[in-house]
Amino acid sequence: MLRISASQHCFCNIHPFHARSCGGSPSMHLLQLGVGLLDDQGSLLGASLLPVMTCSSFSETLLFCVTQRDYVAGAGLPPKHNNDNFMARAVLVGILKDASRVFFSPEGELFSIRGGFLYRGHMPVSSGQDWFNTAKKVGQYDWGFYRIVTFDPQGSLYAIAQDGSLYKGPAPSNAYISWQYRQATKIGSGSWNSLLGLFFDPQGIMYAVRSDGKLVRRSPPTSVQDNWLGTATQVGNDNWSQYTRFLAFSPQGDLWGVNKDGRMYTWPGATVNPSYPHREAIAMGSGFSSCRFIAFTIDTTLRSIERFDFLPESAKIVSMSPDLLTSETYINESSQMLRYTFSVYKEVTQSSSFSQGHSFTVETSVTFSAGIPVINVNGSVSIDTSKTETWNFTQTNEKKETFSGKSDVTVLPHSAIRVKASVTKGEILVPYRATIRTIFGNVSTIEGMYQGTSFYDLNVSQEDYKKPALMSMRRLCIL
Repeated sequence: MLRISASQHCFCNIHPFHARSCGGSPSMHLLQLGVGLLDDQGSLLGASLLPVMTCSSFSETLLFCVTQRDYVAGAGLPPKHNNDNFMARAVLVGILKDASRVFFSPEGELFSIRGGFLYRGHMPVSSGQDWFNTAKKVGQYDWGFYRIVTFDPQGSLYAIAQDGSLYKGPAPSNAYISWQYRQATKIGSGSWNSLLGLFFDPQGIMYAVRSDGKLVRRSPPTSVQDNWLGTATQVGNDNWSQYTRFLAFSPQGDLWGVNKDGRMYTWPGATVNPSYPHREAIAMGSGFSSCRFIAFTIDTTLRSIERFDFLPESAKIVSMSPDLLTSETYINESSQMLRYTFSVYKEVTQSSSFSQGHSFTVETSVTFSAGIPVINVNGSVSIDTSKTETWNFTQTNEKKETFSGKSDVTVLPHSAIRVKASVTKGEILVPYRATIRTIFGNVSTIEGMYQGTSFYDLNVSQEDYKKPALMSMRRLCIL
């Protein structure tokens, strides 16, 4: 797992496409990065637009780039001014060998097309990782025929086919189900393939760069009868064809673009229906012509848990049932009363796991220390803080617990007693709240659920035992 603080910066003279260590942390590698989002026909590829995550703290926006040479991927916080050397401080995060498209879902999941096949998976976080080795194939060879592919903020996928048709559908999840013919809906026909670019703002308004370089916008079409290309409103009077290397909105609503010289600019989106005049563009650095792909995404890779709190007041006991540990039968065939000592020493295994309803992913094992949820004899749930447990956030936890005890047993003449030792096994759900730190040093608060078992209330009981008839007959010499 790469580890980097968002406050760390390093400005090194690094040759493009060659990574080397930059002092300080040995786990940090820096890479000369550039940007390109042109397909084979020179059209702008779609860029994912990412809404605010459902956390109490917003996960920072990241700029994700893949180099022209060697398909090396890097990521980092977007530049903040013209002298902010993004290329020098971007973190090398993996390899996307031979990718022909790169785009992100609103939740920060990476999608890429290679050899006509569509893949999806978490953003890579290891500099030597070939992302395609771990990604899931979710589309067959025909994905290479789409000219532009992009997500809207609600997670719907839009694709422009070579024949000029526009399709909309859910994000594919099964390579054996045709997206175009089984899942998507055709909502446009004609000359959609003439567009140089297609993307969305965070409110879901569709933007396009026409073949004449004009930027237009309108709500997305809903059917092939909706003449979107003929009714979309022109945005300003500038020629946007020079920005077809990259043009996309950040999650905050600012428009970003890279011109033909590899210079990056941004236009704040604070005004209503802004026209984004080129003369008001704010320079954000240069050198972005050395990459083939660039896209916005969000920092969703969990690196560590800074604080963890169980919320027992909202806990729920799903089930309770007796669990037999051991039993022993004592038979007294004599005419005198006999006494025995019943002993129990039994180990049980408590298993538990954690789930979280947010889009954070974990690429390696993450552990933390906290108390232990237990069921009290009165049926309530509390957290035992007298001792702490080292919990694994990503894997099933198994904890051994031993129950032991002794009990005197008195057996009357010519009788038998069975002694049983049991505990109560409870299945519990306990909500939690955790403060987490991401791979880029951002801090967010997430909530989720602990699901586990709890054993409690050792109980030893005695009951009369009736001897089998066969044994009685043998004793009477009938057989």
